[in-house]
Parts: sequence; C-alpha cells; structure tokens
Amino acid sequence: MKTQFTHFLRLRGIFLLLFFMAGLIASAQLVPEYMYYKFDAAGNQQNFASAPVGNNPATLTGLTIGGTGQFGTALQGNATGSNYLNTGWITSLPSTGWTISMWVNNVSDGGGDAQYLFGDNTATSFRCFADGVALPNNLILRGGGLTDITVTGIAPGAHVVTFVYTGTSMKWFRDGVLGGTVAQPTVTITGTGPFTVGSYSTSIGMPVGGLMDEFRLYNRPLSDAEVAATWDKQLPVGGPPIVVTTAATAVTSSTATLNGTVDANNASTTVTFEYGLDLSYGTTVAGVPGTVTGNTVTPVSAGITGLLPGTTYHYRVKGVNSFGSSNGLDMTFTTAAILPVVVTTAATGINSTGATLNGTVNAGGASTTVTFEYGPTITYGTTVPGVPGTVNGNTTTPVSATIGGLIINTTYHYRVKGVNSVGTANGNDMTFVTTSCPPPGAAGAISGSGSACANSVGNLYSVPAISGATGYTWTLPAGSIITAGSNTNSITVTFGTTSGTISVYGTNTCGSGLPSSLPVTINPAPVPTISGVNNLCLNSGTYYYSTQTGKNNYVWTISAGGTIVAGQGTSQIEVNWNAAGAQLIGVNYANPNGCSAGTPTIFPVTVAGMPGTAGSISGTSNVCFGSTGVAYSVAAIDNAQSYVWNLPAGATIATGFGTNNITVNFATNASSGNITVYGNSLCGNGPLSPAYYVLVTNLPGTPLAIIGPTSVCEAETGVPFSVPPITEATGYNWTLPAGATIASGYNTESITVDFAMGASSGPIAVNGTNFCGSGPVSANLEVTVIDKPDAPVITLTGEMLSSDAPLGNQWYYNGVPITGGTAQTEPVLYSGWYWDVVTIDGCSSDTSNNIYYIVTGIENPQASNLSIVPVPNNGYFKISVLYPVEQSFSIRIYNQIGVAVYESLDNRVKGLFEKNIDLRPVPAGIYTVVLQSADYRLVRKIIIN
Repeated sequence: MKTQFTHFLRLRGIFLLLFFMAGLIASAQLVPEYMYYKFDAAGNQQNFASAPVGNNPATLTGLTIGGTGQFGTALQGNATGSNYLNTGWITSLPSTGWTISMWVNNVSDGGGDAQYLFGDNTATSFRCFADGVALPNNLILRGGGLTDITVTGIAPGAHVVTFVYTGTSMKWFRDGVLGGTVAQPTVTITGTGPFTVGSYSTSIGMPVGGLMDEFRLYNRPLSDAEVAATWDKQLPVGGPPIVVTTAATAVTSSTATLNGTVDANNASTTVTFEYGLDLSYGTTVAGVPGTVTGNTVTPVSAGITGLLPGTTYHYRVKGVNSFGSSNGLDMTFTTAAILPVVVTTAATGINSTGATLNGTVNAGGASTTVTFEYGPTITYGTTVPGVPGTVNGNTTTPVSATIGGLIINTTYHYRVKGVNSVGTANGNDMTFVTTSCPPPGAAGAISGSGSACANSVGNLYSVPAISGATGYTWTLPAGSIITAGSNTNSITVTFGTTSGTISVYGTNTCGSGLPSSLPVTINPAPVPTISGVNNLCLNSGTYYYSTQTGKNNYVWTISAGGTIVAGQGTSQIEVNWNAAGAQLIGVNYANPNGCSAGTPTIFPVTVAGMPGTAGSISGTSNVCFGSTGVAYSVAAIDNAQSYVWNLPAGATIATGFGTNNITVNFATNASSGNITVYGNSLCGNGPLSPAYYVLVTNLPGTPLAIIGPTSVCEAETGVPFSVPPITEATGYNWTLPAGATIASGYNTESITVDFAMGASSGPIAVNGTNFCGSGPVSANLEVTVIDKPDAPVITLTGEMLSSDAPLGNQWYYNGVPITGGTAQTEPVLYSGWYWDVVTIDGCSSDTSNNIYYIVTGIENPQASNLSIVPVPNNGYFKISVLYPVEQSFSIRIYNQIGVAVYESLDNRVKGLFEKNIDLRPVPAGIYTVVLQSADYRLVRKIIIN
C-alpha cells in the first residue's frame, strides 16, 4: 500500500507539471483571431491578431500612446468625442460566440457622463462604457440585441475585464476570475462600421488619465481555463515573429528602400526582404537591423539598387526565429521611367531608289513610339513609323523602316527617334548613298498549265530570262510549294487544294523588276468510297465490293488474306476470303479532270473464324463480400472477337466487359461459385474454359458475451476468459486492461490472462478476424482488479503470535492452514514454522515473515484432554483436567491481541482437577486458555458472548 501511495504522489507531480506546461502552451497559442492591440508604439497601431480584420495598422486619431500599461505603454484617454483608434472593421460578431478582453485603469472618474471604451454605433449601438447609468466603478456592455452586462469593482486600480459570449449566455471576468453569468439571446452582431477602440462614434471616450492596454477580440468563446491562463500574460509567449510590410520609400529609376516592421515575439529573429518582378520574388537581401529581439514593434528596412526603370516590383519582409518563419503581405512599387535609349545602325537593302533604315530602342520602362527621320540633309524632312511602331520594357529592341522613291546615286541622312512619357530621344545621325545601277526588266509570260489536280506533284512552270535579273522571286497559290528551281526562271511545284495565281519578277542588287502572273485552277481530287460486307465468316462464299461508277483507271488492292476473283479495272470486284483476321480492300480511280486521290481509299474487313478453346482463368480465388475491382483474365482466344464471362450470383463485371481482362465487383450478398469464359465471334461460340472456383467470404460475425470472472486479484495469474466461436473467424483479437497480458490461447477463443501488480480495472473485449478484416467488437466484460493486500508482519510475544493486519488473517502451521486460526493473534502449541496470510475481498497477500517456535517440555499422552464448560459463555466457566500424577499447573487466559487477562499460578493437580473462573465483566470475543506445567501444556480457545 505504501508503494501505491508513492506512485500516486509521483503521478500527481507529473500531472501538475503537465498542467503547468499546458498553461504555458495555451498562453503561447491563444493569440486573438480578430484584434490584438498592444499599444506599445506611437501613432497608428499594428493589429497583432492571428487573422487580423479591418485596417492594419489601424488609424489613431486624437489619442496618444504613453503612461504605464499592463505591459509597456497604453492608450491614453482625453475625454473628447471622435478621438479613437479606428480599426476600419465592419463589425461582424458571430452567434456561435466571441470574447473581448482589455486592461483598463482610471476609466471611471465618478462623474455623471458616460465614458465610452469601444463600440460601433451602426451595429445596433453595440458599446461598452463606464459611469453614467453604469454608476461609479462599474462598466456596462450594451446593445447589439444583448441583455445588459454590468461589471462591478473596476476601480480603484487597474483590472483586466473579459466578456465571453457563448451564444446563449454572457460571462464576465475580472482579473481572470468569473464575476457573473447573464443569459442571452442568440444574436449575430453586425453593422456598417467602423468598430472603434478608446471611444464610440462621436461620444466622449476614456477620461483624462484613463488608460487601456492589451485590447483583444477573439472570434470564439474562451473557456474559463483559457481566461485564467492568459489574462495576465502578453501574447504570444514566444512564437513565430509578427511581420508587417510597409510602403517603399526613396524610389528612383534604379533604387528603392524597402520597409516593414517586426515583432520578434520574444525570440531572436533574423530579418530579410524578398523582392522581384512577380510573386516568386527571386532576390533576398538582409534587413536593417538584421536581427530583432524582444516583443516590441521594430521598424526594419533594406536599400536595393540595380533596378530596371519604369518597372513594377513585388516585395515583402520576412522574419525567422526558433518558432518558425513569418512573411509580411506582398506590396509593390514602380520605379521611375527614363528617356528611351535609341541608337541608329547601318542601313541595309540599299538600291537605286530605296533602302531599309535600322536602329535599336530601349524604352526606359515607358511605352515608346518609334519613328525614323531621313532626308538629303541633317534637317531630314521626312518621318516614317518604325517597325515595330511601339516598344515597351527595358530590353534593347531592333527597329527598322523600309523607304522608297529615293533619287539615284544620292547621299541621305537618317536617324531613329523614340518618344515616351519622360521625353524624346534621338539616335545618332547616319548616312547611306543610293546606287546608280538599274533594276531588272519586266518579266515575260509564264509557261505552264492553268489547271492542275489538288495535291498533284511535278508541275512545271517557267518564264523567259529577264534582262538584268540575277534572281527570280516566285509566289504561288496558298498551300503550294516549290520543290525544285527556286530563285531560277524554271520551277517545279506541288499544289495544295486552293486555286490562285502564280507570279514572278526578277531581282538584282539594284532592286526588283515588274512581275508577270498566271491564274491556276486547282481541281479537287476524287474521294472514292467502297461498299460491301465488312464483317463475315471465313470460307463463307464470294463477296462483292463496289465504288462509284463512270470513272477511269480503276485500281483495286487487297490484303494477303483475300483473293480478287473478278472485276479488277471496273467499279465492282468479287472476292473470296481465305484467312481469318483483320483484312483490307483499297481502290483508286481518276475523275474526268484526270485527277486521282492522293492515296487509295481503304475499306477494313473483319474475317471471323470459330473461336478456339478458352484457357485457364487467372485471378483471386478467395474474396470478401463487398470487394470491388477484383481482376480476372484469360489468355487471348484464337479468332475471338469478344469474350463472354459467367460469374457467381451477386458478382458483376466492373470493367473490361467483352475482353479477356476484367475486374469484378462482389456484392455484400454475393455467392461463392465458378467463373467461366468462352470466346465469341460472328461465326459462333468457342468451347468453355475450365471452371475457376471463387470462395466469397464475409467479415467475422458479432461475438456473443465473454465468459469469465468480473473481478480478479492484483498479481493473479492464469485467469480464464472465453467467447463462443465467432462465425467466419479464423483469429481472435483480444483487448485487455492496462497491466493484463495473455498468458496462453493467443488468437483463439479461449485465453488465460495474467494480471500484473498495478494492473488496472477495465473492459475485456474481443472481435473475430479473417483475411477480409476484423469483425464487430463484443460487448465489454468489465473486470475489477482488486488490490492485493500488503503482506502482514507477525511477531511472537511469549506463546502468542500477533499480526499487524487487523482483519482477514489465516494462520499456517508448517504450511497447513490452522483450523479456526483467523484472529489477529494465534497461540503457538507445537514446535514448527508459523506464518500468516491476509485475505481481503477474496484476494490474498504474500505470506508474512516466518517464525519457527520450539515448545519446551514433554507432552504426556496419559493426560486427559482439557475440558471447559460451558462454551460459549458469558465470562463464567469451569475448567476440568484429569492428570494421573501430581503436577503443578499455571493457568493463563489471553484475549485476541495476546494480552493476558487472567493468571493463576501453582494449581496442584493429581487425578481430576476442577476450577471455576469468573472473568466478568469482560468484552465479548475469542479467548485462549493455556494450562502449563513443567513438562505438559494444554491449550483451548473459548468464545465469550
């Protein structure tokens, strides 16, 4: 028992430690979801909530930050209207519950006017105030459809006030202690905003000298334990940093300063900024400062350079500490654009009357319009748009402009020009000189057919040699291509399907000559069709196949499995099929325009044979009721066009119907049985496969009641438990209380169980198992484990043994229970080993310490037995003893705890000895009478009522 008590103390200590740690963890995690204002920095206030609502930061108007709050500084009142922290939130408090908590000091000045702490006049006048009808030293939460809640005792001194709405009631707490509960209707409090802190609409706010800190708004009701764990702690107590990205500053065309704030949350936090052209950022720079500690809001920044002008960049601040990492919201800034960078490059394609002007433009981050200026002098005089006409971004882009109508052998000046929102940039002046050579002469008539077949090849076209031409430029109808002779006066053409014009002109270094052209009509190719039987049996006779009549040059083709008997060169043929399988017939012909199809028309024919014998089926032979997608297959059957499967009742094909590979669903009432399959074709059914037997098994059934004792002793072993056999079960899964183990019969319906010291009371349950899974669990057999009594300690006083256990004793002599030896004391009568075992509630202790006793003197077998009458008695009785020779006896009588209550010495006995003894008055119980001589000892027990 002492050991059990020690275990209890240890467990109690562990429980208290875990409770303490749970409190710390709770305070670290219970960051409000909606609002959390710490009022530790001047100006607009950051919302440290885990899912902040409204504006972040919230705008602070009129009020200031200072004084001493619950943690750091606080929001200071000035007793004026319209001065408050504007959260920007459109009030929406859920009917499922919410919590508002705040630290206040000196918010009740005892005056007659109400002093407002927070609220939203658009949300059915939801607000909290002191004084006024609240009376001095009290607060009232009112409006929003709620019954008034009055908080008492908020002055003098500072207090934390917490309102917890559960959906049916409102609890209020002062300094973490429940102060009252008010029944409430179920309401959702909504408005059009804004929700304000430190005042209410235009009403008077906190008084001069009034302070507020740690304003918290949760979107759920906190438990009493959560309120007690967090009211006096700033949250979170350690955790990932709280980071906020703020506007970039000092933005130029190539540089900027990135900004943000970091609350390290009491863990040293490394600060960096990420930035780039999109939300993947791509570049990381260290923040300044690079490390933030403590739990105050710290401004951080990073100056960056090498940016592109006129470009929008994304950026955010990032904080990493031992609790994790946090990213600020994404923000953007746009660098200033710059003048475009334009460069004039050498002209190309110069001839006697034209040229191509070239240059490059970098738009400088602003959309830039591109033109070229040219003329015979540096004043230019003519402007033409560039190609492309607009350039964007910061990439150097080639631009050009092709000009004509120039004077032969003349010098021209030119430059590229770019105009964007910043201004105008001109490229460097460059010149070119037109040539003095003449262009080629006019092209003559084109020779070749004015009509051709669609998709025809090898069509020849030519033009007489053009004077002065060093090259020939041909154009063709859409979809047509030159296959030979490109850039010469004679070409070979493959036509498409579109009619059009073929044209050509000569070219040389001085320019291009005049073209000539030839219209060409493209005649469509025919599309032969084939009709006839396309699904038939092998060796079933002659079949006819036909195409359109009235055409020329009929050409039929056939695959190796068939023979054309007659009709080749006509619109109809006769065919005999002599091989099973997939076969083909093809035909082509020429139409009246002489055009044939590009490729013959193909007509597929299936020649079926009788299916062969199905082979053995492969698959799962043991399945569970309700199984789905079980696969079965058979090798491909000769000539089979489809496969016909036969399944047991309740089984259906899920996928693969008509194929040699199927999956099967077995219903919850499916039957065991055979699966067979045979092949099918147009020509009939093939022989059936060998039967494949499938055994369909259910989950094990529901167990009947467990048979076994409902109470056992601590450290008892070999305790039998069993359950009647469970249907369909091939195994048994037993669950036992903690400290109980299966000694024998594991995975069977009958087990024996050993209960260890310290084993727990609890349920025993069992369920059947088989390859389909586990069946339902039996009803619990609740087993009570009775503590094993502590082993007694026995002592010997004189001739009386005593046990330290007051109840349940059983004395043993040389391993044999002493009949009637169940008192706390027991006399020693004979030499030998004595010990004691205590049994309580049917459970026995270990044996006591053993005592060996030697009885001195010699027993005289001639002595008559000691006689005591009456028994039982009231304390008055007579002792009789018969002894053959004279002997002196002492008479002692002991009570149940071994104390002598009577003693008579030197009683002379010879023959019959009788003596009346009166113990009255004496307590009822069992007493031991001992007669002792020098060599003889008699002992008897008596009962006194």
